[in-house]
Amino acid sequence: MKRKSIIIAISFFLAILFLSTIGSIYTGYATLDQSRLTLKYYPYPFVKNNVPNDVYVVIPYDYRYNEFKVAVDIAESLKGNNLVAPSIVTDKEVPEGNHNFILIGNPCNNNLIANELATLDCSLDLKKGQALITILNHQRTSTIVLSSYNSEDLEKAAIVLTNYKFYPFMKNKIVVSGDVGNLVLDYY
Repeated sequence: MKRKSIIIAISFFLAILFLSTIGSIYTGYATLDQSRLTLKYYPYPFVKNNVPNDVYVVIPYDYRYNEFKVAVDIAESLKGNNLVAPSIVTDKEVPEGNHNFILIGNPCNNNLIANELATLDCSLDLKKGQALITILNHQRTSTIVLSSYNSEDLEKAAIVLTNYKFYPFMKNKIVVSGDVGNLVLDYY
């Protein structure tokens, strides 16, 4: 009986040692310091271990077709091999609590964007033909904002975000311009 207890104690110790060191690679509990998190790491923290990580794609309450299409494209790109994509909700339907968000729209039609960016400037100083992708980090969550001068240009930001493996992401803010077939990314 004593030998069995020792074996159980050693097994328990080794299991804890594994989870606290290299096990985090497998369990997904390894995290980056939020202050160092940039778009370079996308789709992390929105996806961990190929599973959407408590992420909501948020569109304006009075969304347009382009905004909804962009939301569906982004949700599908984050879905990966899973059966369920992240939830798409309006800014009036966001659940309580701390979550990762991908916000679509502008400060005038999506209240969460106005709160996150602390502005009511609808254009966000973007010019015609430009779209914005920016990441904002909080203590335990992150938010990406996709906005554009008009809803038609929003597709440019969506193309870049959904095809993140083909575009070099750097820094915290990207302004996308150019034609759909020839996009130009400026980093800030």
